[in-house]
Amino acid sequence: MNFKIGFLIKPNEILENNEITFISSSGVKPATYTESDCLAYGFIYNDSKCWSVQNSTSFLPPDNQNILEAGANNIIGVQSSDCSIIGINNELRFNDKNSLIVGDRNVINDDINNTIVSGTKGDATATNSIVLGGNTILAGTSPLGNELVLNGDFSEVGSDEVTNGDFATDLSGWSGATTRGSYAWDNGKAKITNDNTSGYPNLSQSVTTVSGKVYKVNATVEIGTSTLTEVRAYSGGILGSQQLSTDGQIEFYITAVGSSFTLHLYLFEAGNTGNYCFFDNVSVKEVGQDWDVANSDANNYVVFNGSTARLKFLNTSPITELRTNNNILQAGKTYKLTVDVASVTSGSIKFNTAGVNVTFNTVGIFTNTIIPNSNTRVVFYRASSNVDLTLNSVSVKEVFPYIAPRQSIKLMYGGTTTNDTSTPLYLNTIVDKYLNIPINTAMSFNADILALRVGGTAAGDNGDFASWIERGVIINKNGVISVSTTNTPVVSSGTTTGWIPSSAIPTSSELVTNGDFATDSNWNKNRNWTISGGVAIADGSSSNDMNQSFTIVVGTIYKVTYTVVSLNSGSFNFSLGGVVGNTITSIGTYSEEITAISTDRLRMRGASPNGTIDNVSVKEVIPPTGSTYNINVVGAVNTTIEWASTINFTQIKTNITL
Repeated sequence: MNFKIGFLIKPNEILENNEITFISSSGVKPATYTESDCLAYGFIYNDSKCWSVQNSTSFLPPDNQNILEAGANNIIGVQSSDCSIIGINNELRFNDKNSLIVGDRNVINDDINNTIVSGTKGDATATNSIVLGGNTILAGTSPLGNELVLNGDFSEVGSDEVTNGDFATDLSGWSGATTRGSYAWDNGKAKITNDNTSGYPNLSQSVTTVSGKVYKVNATVEIGTSTLTEVRAYSGGILGSQQLSTDGQIEFYITAVGSSFTLHLYLFEAGNTGNYCFFDNVSVKEVGQDWDVANSDANNYVVFNGSTARLKFLNTSPITELRTNNNILQAGKTYKLTVDVASVTSGSIKFNTAGVNVTFNTVGIFTNTIIPNSNTRVVFYRASSNVDLTLNSVSVKEVFPYIAPRQSIKLMYGGTTTNDTSTPLYLNTIVDKYLNIPINTAMSFNADILALRVGGTAAGDNGDFASWIERGVIINKNGVISVSTTNTPVVSSGTTTGWIPSSAIPTSSELVTNGDFATDSNWNKNRNWTISGGVAIADGSSSNDMNQSFTIVVGTIYKVTYTVVSLNSGSFNFSLGGVVGNTITSIGTYSEEITAISTDRLRMRGASPNGTIDNVSVKEVIPPTGSTYNINVVGAVNTTIEWASTINFTQIKTNITL
């Protein structure tokens, strides 16, 4: 296979499991590839790999091996092995090993090993843990939250963006190409007459749009004595058009590429002096409100008709997306995703982001339970080439499932200190492994902590030891953790001066300089931005940014907070580390977490915003997920101390925001 134009790698071989490997132009193999590389050569991208045929669990390593099940209605996830389930309605999720469930409606989450869950509605989230669920089973199904997808049935139509499209009394709001024809109001219609031998006479008007939004263009045409008419949307190129050679109705859809486009009503013929036609009922209305269509072109687009969304993704590039405007899905929460597929002419689409992978390729109503691993939009894009598929509706509701509102968790922490610097103990002594504290959860804990000197030159002998009991309460209020603790020495032997457990949670310093805009400094301002009066001011003239550089670490989560003081037009958004945040269209204080995918700076921008910003803040989220807990310890200088802690948590989780 030859290299495709614009690509520096190509397929090398098909493995026995149908996976494709690649080779680079310099001969390196296997070469690292992207989804775009895979799709460009006509293959299928799934589970972060490229396949010669549709990927399925049959291509994965042998799964579900040695599963002992005694009960009914249990769910066993892909690649789980050497586990036992005794009871009903329990769930092993993905890649669980060497674990035991006893009871009713208990869950062991993805990639959990060597764990025991018993009781009712226990929820295991950490390897090498013992979980006791202490909950009752209520009658009925799991309660659902409110609908999260706005305009999920694609029925909303916006207000008319055309001025005087009905030509009620005159041609006001329209401009005519006077060198090509003449223009007159004629009994509630616009009359265009050809009086030139070159060029096409037309009426035009600038129409305000929002970049990326989809608009429906309509017009009524009377052909008159002409032979051809056309309505065209133009913005540096033709966004969309339609011609008629008879009386009829014009209707087509465009995706805006900026803040406006020019709408033309053409008598589409040169010469034939005296020929005329009529236009009436001209309108441009936004459709698909609350949805974005990314990377559309003439062959890859979405059509909203007031009741459905037709996805036409014919090429492998660009990767066109139909997606909700905002991140309506939050990491770690459980949702019911319902997709009503009206028709499938060809191909398939998928929701494949934030750890969720669902494909749709047949007609019907499909319901999936999804748990994203990061905050995300609902996003649909091609799962194959030549997609022509129509959706009736999309629904997402949070599920308040058989979670564990009450449970106990027993874990082991461990670590080593060699100095008097605060050092975290990690779960199972694995670096960066913390206990996850679910949102809207309170936990009490009791930790038996043991420290033992095993080396060093400071005063004292190997074999010196001390133990403590640490007690406390942890509360996660919608992602913000607070900890109250006390510890009590129990017993010690030898010299243990300076040894101490500490429950301090690491905090992050402010990364933004002059985020309150007290001075006109520290920011790189494009021509549409100024700093004055303690705020940053965008004048609405462009979508350029104002930015500031500081150290960004790929994979790190940052909390971005800011206040939109005023917004007269357009919209604001922030980007950090190569990730664009939410689009903001109203005043208020906003906060969002962004996981950096590059080292790119902090940028304030939007769609030609006219407004002011204040109190910009960026802080690293520590611990890594923003909702974890560890025990910190301090040891004596020049001394090697081994630390171990058996810790018991008692948990109450609620669906009510604390």
